[in-house]
Amino acid sequence: MEQFDDQTGEPQSWLPKLGDTQVGMWVRRWLVEQWHEWAPRTRTSAVESLSRFVPLAVGSDAPDPPSGLRLHLIATLEPDHDSSGDSECSRWLDPWCVRLTQVDRPLLAEVDRRLGIGDDDQPLAPLTAAR
Repeated sequence: MEQFDDQTGEPQSWLPKLGDTQVGMWVRRWLVEQWHEWAPRTRTSAVESLSRFVPLAVGSDAPDPPSGLRLHLIATLEPDHDSSGDSECSRWLDPWCVRLTQVDRPLLAEVDRRLGIGDDDQPLAPLTAAR
């Protein structure tokens, strides 16, 4: 007997396996789930933080991201935005963003290190980096 997802009404066999999901897509799903519970300022903070995280959760052989990727994410991570557009930034994220099964300690250590570096490649102040 087929099991159905309570939220989508679709058969569970149609749903992508969690491990096959790219980090960027998981972030979008998570924001959709949390969005209605958050105050506007919390929403803004989450989108800004995740717009820094997602471009760093890429394979070690990824080429440099296109300019404006962070601004693109800030504009498109909100759940009510149609993120299905065919932009240069989306085309870059699709092949390079890692899958959840690829997230491991070395990757997270590298992301953590890079989160402490600002857009100008200078170390962030300790209090800023801790956010």
